[in-house]
Amino acid sequence: MINTILELDFLDGINKKFKLSVAEPKEDLEELQIASAMDTILEKNIFISNNTDLVKSVAARIIKTTVETMEF
Repeated sequence: MINTILELDFLDGINKKFKLSVAEPKEDLEELQIASAMDTILEKNIFISNNTDLVKSVAARIIKTTVETMEF
């Protein structure tokens, strides 16, 4: 089984990193779609970090891990 996570990194108002993780994102996401979603998150101010708004998108990555279950 392959698990997929989309991680979105932002900076908050005191320049601290804020990470948002989304489990099992769509398979065919493109960079432009991810960047647009990050811009929307910033515009709508729907998350806070350290009592401040998120102010800048920094990075995004898709992480895929393989899980092999052992049967006993």
